[in-house]
Amino acid sequence: MKRVRRGLPFGFGATGAVVAAGLVATAIVATLTGLGAERLFLREQAARARDALDFHAVSLEGFLDKYRILPPLIARHPDVVAHFDAGTEKDGPAALRIAVTATAMTGADEVLFIDTDGTVLVASKPVADKNLANAPYFRAAMEGRLGRFLSFDAATERGSYLFAAPVRKDDAVIGVVVAKVSLEDVEQAWALSKDPVVATDLSGRIVLSNREDWRGRSLFGARGRALARATADAAPVVRSPKSHDGEFAFVNLPDEVGGGAHRYLEETAFLPLYDWTLRVYSDTALARAQMSNLVLTVLLAGLIATAGAGYLVDRRGRLSRQMRRERAAALRLERRVRDRTRELTLANARLASEVREREATEEELRRTQSELVQAAKLAALGQMSAALSHEFNQPLAAIRSYADNAALLIERDRKPEAAGNLSRIAALVDRMAGLSRHLKTFARKPEATTRPISVAPALSETLMLLGPRMRKAGVQVDVVQEAGDVVVDAGQVRLEQVLMNIVGNALDAVAGRADPMVRVDISKDSCDGIIAVSDNGPGISEADLAHIFDPFFTTKDVGEGLGLGLSIAYKIIQDFRGMIVAEARPEGGSVFTIRVPLSEPVRSAAE
Repeated sequence: MKRVRRGLPFGFGATGAVVAAGLVATAIVATLTGLGAERLFLREQAARARDALDFHAVSLEGFLDKYRILPPLIARHPDVVAHFDAGTEKDGPAALRIAVTATAMTGADEVLFIDTDGTVLVASKPVADKNLANAPYFRAAMEGRLGRFLSFDAATERGSYLFAAPVRKDDAVIGVVVAKVSLEDVEQAWALSKDPVVATDLSGRIVLSNREDWRGRSLFGARGRALARATADAAPVVRSPKSHDGEFAFVNLPDEVGGGAHRYLEETAFLPLYDWTLRVYSDTALARAQMSNLVLTVLLAGLIATAGAGYLVDRRGRLSRQMRRERAAALRLERRVRDRTRELTLANARLASEVREREATEEELRRTQSELVQAAKLAALGQMSAALSHEFNQPLAAIRSYADNAALLIERDRKPEAAGNLSRIAALVDRMAGLSRHLKTFARKPEATTRPISVAPALSETLMLLGPRMRKAGVQVDVVQEAGDVVVDAGQVRLEQVLMNIVGNALDAVAGRADPMVRVDISKDSCDGIIAVSDNGPGISEADLAHIFDPFFTTKDVGEGLGLGLSIAYKIIQDFRGMIVAEARPEGGSVFTIRVPLSEPVRSAAE
């Protein structure tokens, strides 16, 4: 009689059940992983987009704020107030020179002086409209407020921003100063970003964008309706309404290649000062690709695990049936199973190590991005580099003179004297390096310490640097010093820098005179060392004396100075806890008096 087996504990039925359960579990895990991974990758992408949005917002506001204060500063300038107050006697060429100088020094596109009736009196470049009485920014300035206006060029569709400030005298508005700045520089900076960046006004028109063909077009609103178009034939950029899923905002934007559309994450920031909304769009294709790769990895791992589990179950059934007949074979199979398990464990360990390495790489990338944002903020300090030419001209001239002399001495086999010239060149190079380190004193208090410095050697070094200028101008600097050395608490390079500026200005003042005179008196009292630099030049007017130490103020012609030398000298003397005063000489010319505290040992000896 044939025996029927009612069930196989480790047969095909058990293997099939394990495989089916594994496939179901793999599908569930892959689905949950895909949902979770998509949210995770979208959060990371949204965080990067928010960082980019913050960076672009800070850059845009910083760019416009730099020019927002320009019209009020120009409007307070005494020469500008005097120009508007002169009535029919207004000095057109002088006002034009002020406007052109302000445009060149600040990088503004235009600077306009407008009369109270809206007539353009002076413009740094030719303008088509000579009467701006109806301009909203002009009306706002006439009301005593800072006027703002966004202007669009219909031909190029490029935007410019205008700031207007009133010129006051005795609480009355006597004119308006307007500064116009092109927004093209902002768009060029945004062009470095691969993600679309736009700024829209309250009507939904795109006023700024790193996409050339988007400028001037409209966007869909947050409630899914199209906003008013900027022009009649300008189609909206967003091809479908904005959608929200509770955490993220998505829009469909046109693809630059192929003409299709992609889904983008949208991050927005409102700039209340300008009534603009800044938007950064981040393509979600990367997040979807990362999610797909992770889901495929989970599916592959699940299929491998399911196949392995089915294989193990089937192998276990066969081993169980052969246990009594082939014990030795069963032992060998068990060893193979253990070996395979060890390999899987090692593979899992390697996968875990790779995951940790990728996480470390992502963390390093985030740190690098943070450092780049910080470096962009510090880029504004490069604006002080213009002072280098003012501070280095005389040392460079001395270096050239020493180098030429050294070459002649070497040709004449006078090597010791040539070596002396080369040593002086090396000292000048070191001194120039010190000068470049101390340029930052104009912006903030330096960290360099002070020490006892003898005034006479510092002055000698300064006159040595100014030697070529003195010989060229035919001027001899007279030095008068009281008995005894004057030692002050200062810094060697910075004190020479101050003397270089003051004596150099004196040489400029007496240039072209038949009887030039520049004199330096060195003395001291019970507390301070005193250095007085006097000349018989044209002198300084009472009005200019009040601003002589202001940054960018100069009495020289345009192109002959930046107006930074005296302001830097004033800041350095303040760092020495001293003071510097400019006065007019009764017999003509001017005198600059520098007072620096004596060093402690000298002061104690005097007491």
